[in-house]
Amino acid sequence: MKKNIIIIGSGNIAYRHLQSIIDNINIHKIYIYDINKLTYEKLYNLLNYSENIKKLVFVYDLKKIKATTFYLALITSYAYKRFNVIDSINKKFKIKFFLIEKVVENNTQNLMKLKKLKLNSYVNLHMRMMKPYKIIKNKLEKNCPIKCLVIGKKWNLASNSLHYINYVSYISNSGVEKILFKKISKPYETKRHNIIDFFGEIDVKYENGSSLKLKSITRKIKRKIQIKQNNNNYEYYIDDSILFLNNNKFQIKTENTSVLSGVFLNSLINNKITLPTFNEHVYEHKLFLESLLKALNKKKLIYSIT
Repeated sequence: MKKNIIIIGSGNIAYRHLQSIIDNINIHKIYIYDINKLTYEKLYNLLNYSENIKKLVFVYDLKKIKATTFYLALITSYAYKRFNVIDSINKKFKIKFFLIEKVVENNTQNLMKLKKLKLNSYVNLHMRMMKPYKIIKNKLEKNCPIKCLVIGKKWNLASNSLHYINYVSYISNSGVEKILFKKISKPYETKRHNIIDFFGEIDVKYENGSSLKLKSITRKIKRKIQIKQNNNNYEYYIDDSILFLNNNKFQIKTENTSVLSGVFLNSLINNKITLPTFNEHVYEHKLFLESLLKALNKKKLIYSIT
């Protein structure tokens, strides 16, 4: 039986998801909900290459959606007060699975409220699905701590750090013990409307002794992730798609969201899911938000970081 999908938000992330799933033979209809009607025409024009564009149903009022059951909800709206959005559609529809973009929520209390809903939900921390990062994982010795560094110019520290924090937890098979913002700048505006981020430095410690340092800086430097274990050194230059395994060099691109969303959907259908569940991720997410608030000397974020 073909499945209905609902996407909350109609921005660039939603577009990437749609690129990946619009031609999936298992899908009946894809409902796209956003109160901003202006984005619908843009999405339609970007996707009119596909004969399956007839699967798309654009809605700006949830009450007008006739379908009551959805196989998957893709949550791509802003993180600010995202709990309210998820809670609302969960009450209105019967949804089997949720895929939530990081950062899941800007508010730690809302994060815990979301946990209490006990949804079948996954967080789109997809580094573990990408080829170069899978290669690195396969090179590592099990049960042996690693030392990781991520450094680059203006790569949106607050928004993207959770990707790396979760990836190191995954490849080291160890939970996060401590997250500390060593440095943080004044906020700057990102390319996304009303979204801010920071330069700075974060130290992360893991339960098995592994460590991660994250640095987003102002000077020009090639963005890379470096992982050391014993005498082995693995580096991936993210923007150049170059992987070093010790002294061996390889040109390997990461897959785009426009590919990975379809991979995730098929993994759900085939019960071979790779992404972390919300419950697996929530503790490190909470630690991250608490550390960020402490660094900013605030009780809560009044703006969105993704």
